[in-house]
Amino acid sequence: MEGKKDYNKELVKRGELLIDPSLFQEEQKQKKNPKGGRSYLYPRSLILFLMFLKFDLRLPYRQTEGVARKLLSFLGVKIPNFRALHG
Repeated sequence: MEGKKDYNKELVKRGELLIDPSLFQEEQKQKKNPKGGRSYLYPRSLILFLMFLKFDLRLPYRQTEGVARKLLSFLGVKIPNFRALHG
């Protein structure tokens, strides 16, 4: 019976989503754009993570933004809005 218990633990572990805070700690730089538009450059790792969430969970862009805000709120990471992800 112990084998089944270990197997179940392993399946649960496979489903874990580990978020390493250092992944998103790259400095978010403000960039001046003469036309207005986007003013922040987001870390590539953050954009890739958000795209993973979007496509893996099959979420629209606005819902991806909402999920990311809740997941990463404890890190103090500025999350791009859905227009920045889409565009």
